[in-house]
Amino acid sequence: MEGLSSYIIDYYKIDKIIEVDDEIIEKASKYLDRFRSDEWNFGKDFKKYISYSNKRDSGLYDYKLLLKDGKIMDIRIFGDFFEIQDVSELEKKLIGSDYSKEGIEYALKDIDIEKFIVGLKMEDFVEDLLRIGEKIEKETRMD
Repeated sequence: MEGLSSYIIDYYKIDKIIEVDDEIIEKASKYLDRFRSDEWNFGKDFKKYISYSNKRDSGLYDYKLLLKDGKIMDIRIFGDFFEIQDVSELEKKLIGSDYSKEGIEYALKDIDIEKFIVGLKMEDFVEDLLRIGEKIEKETRMD
């Protein structure tokens, strides 16, 4: 843990660390259930999102995707990866794009994904997103 802490402090040039006492943790914990809920994170239509998780060398990725008429209507990317730039900017680039390999690659054509997430390759990211479609097809066949 100390090595990881040192790496993060050095990498992000953190110059101030604030210790949190039990009183602050207790106050914050009152809000945790609310902020952990799918409805809070994804809105009232959260049940329409398709989820896919994948473990890669660069971290664990959890994708939430909302598709409609072959287009990406919304996407959320979570995980324990190291984020350099805010992934919400990456998510915004994908909204409205065609849900296909070509559509995703076109939406991200000007993006260097490793400037957002340390160690993630574009082909791995696209593959993960397309696996969501495979999951939908599999579930549809089972119905």
